[in-house]
Amino acid sequence: MATMTKEAEKAQEEARASNTKIVRELSPFSSSQPSTTHEDGSRKPSTTDRRGMETSKFHTSCSREHAASLKCITENYEQKSMCQPFFNRYKKCKREEHEKILEQNAQGGKRSLF
Repeated sequence: MATMTKEAEKAQEEARASNTKIVRELSPFSSSQPSTTHEDGSRKPSTTDRRGMETSKFHTSCSREHAASLKCITENYEQKSMCQPFFNRYKKCKREEHEKILEQNAQGGKRSLF
């Protein structure tokens, strides 16, 4: 087995270091900036508007029902009818939440959904 010269060893070490740096720079998990794409390559919705300001977020007390219905539709995208119970629970929750808001507005009180 031939021994490598010091110059060849140094060149090989530099090449390894360069490759490691490139891999780190290209890794989607290495940057401190949040990724703008999902794992499948589709774009994530922006959290800032065109002025660079944070967009508002709609908060609801039906987040569990909402998440469950989305999970169901993701898993059963070809048979949406299987998710009807989840949709019904979410619709019922939203209806009750809306009625509660209307009632509070009629009384002139502040809203408190949580």
